[in-house]
This record gives sequence, structure tokens and C-alpha cells, in this order.
Amino acid sequence: MSGVKKIDFDGKKIYMGSFIPPMSMERFLSSPKIQYQVFKKSMKEYNKAIDTSGLSRLIDEEIGIEVLTLSGLLGLVSQAGIKGTKGWLTNPQDRERFPHTTKTFLDTNGIF
Repeated sequence: MSGVKKIDFDGKKIYMGSFIPPMSMERFLSSPKIQYQVFKKSMKEYNKAIDTSGLSRLIDEEIGIEVLTLSGLLGLVSQAGIKGTKGWLTNPQDRERFPHTTKTFLDTNGIF
């Protein structure tokens, strides 16, 4: 993607981008291989961010009633970013305030 820009959307900061031809949304969505390549790249970037932020030290710690795993941490970071993940992990109220993030954690935690 090219032309990535940060915009306000409904009071939230989001990123918007456009595809560089010959790539298009249609080509991306019709190619499982390309989607998997993007998935692998994003997981590697999330994993690096987890390591450099120090969040990896929390793996195997109890978070609520769950023991945090790498897969759960990757799910959190993909949903909330590093800063949001730190808040979610340290503030039980955030787990209630952000039910979609909590669901992502519960769905991904313990896969590996």
C-alpha cells in the first residue's frame, strides 16, 4: 500500500492507505497466498514490537483467569497496538471497557 495517512474517524485515529497498481483490493482479497504473506509479515512485526516493548516478559503470567501466551499477546497487539495492550494488561477496567479486545484475547490465547 502507498499513501498511508492517519485520519480522525469518529473520534479515533485510524490509518488509511491505497494499493499500488497492479495490486488492488480485489486482487488482494482473491489471493490467499498474498493474504498469508501479509499475515506473516504483520505477525513478525508484532512479535518484534512485543520483544522490544518488554511485553514478552509477561508471557506465562496470569491475566484475570487466563495465563498469557504468545498467541494471546499477538492477538492483543493486533487488536489494540502496543500502547493499548499495555493498558489492557495492567488495567482490569480496560478489559470490560473494550469487550472486542477481550474477545480477541480469549479467542487467540492458548493457541500456542
